[in-house]
Amino acid sequence: DIVRFNPSKVDAGRIRKEFGLQTAPTVGMVGRMTPQKNYPDFLRALALVRTVIPTVRALLVGDGPDRPAIEALATQLDLGQACRFTGVRDDIPDLLAAMDVVVLASVSEGLPFVVLEALSLGRPVVATTVNGVPELVEDGCTGLLVPPRDPRALAEGMVAILRNPELVRALGMAGRNVIETRFSLGLMIQRLEGFYTACLLPEGT
Repeated sequence: DIVRFNPSKVDAGRIRKEFGLQTAPTVGMVGRMTPQKNYPDFLRALALVRTVIPTVRALLVGDGPDRPAIEALATQLDLGQACRFTGVRDDIPDLLAAMDVVVLASVSEGLPFVVLEALSLGRPVVATTVNGVPELVEDGCTGLLVPPRDPRALAEGMVAILRNPELVRALGMAGRNVIETRFSLGLMIQRLEGFYTACLLPEGT
């Protein structure tokens, strides 16, 4: 929904104030806390990012059966002060807008909506090359792709974006353009209507 997920209609400042982020470089993940989403690798990557960007902060948006273990790992990695666990929220556009980098560390995916939403908001994405993700993220154009189960590669992607404001702008503009021209809700409805209409018409008409 490019109306709801529109950069001009979100309030990133409210989120940054709520979670004490202020001007801190912020990365984040949105999703159910299950093995599929692979939050542990995100935290391991965050620990590596902090060795070069100590002020980095992270928003972890969602809940699920793995949350206690994920919070314990954050403490074990000395990330307690760097992480903000938000729980389940209904203001996802604002949360995504507050992230300088949106991360997808999944080990498997279909066509992840959070990537579509991040791109629609002009947010740079670092994502694993699993299943349908490369259909959405063109490496170096709309985001950065890294191998799954590779925290160091995730960290390098995050650092590359956080250190390069021009790259942030370029990836953001390209991402929004891809959503508007290929994946917007209105466009997808038109395509589905066209498909069903073609199926219903008598052959040869």
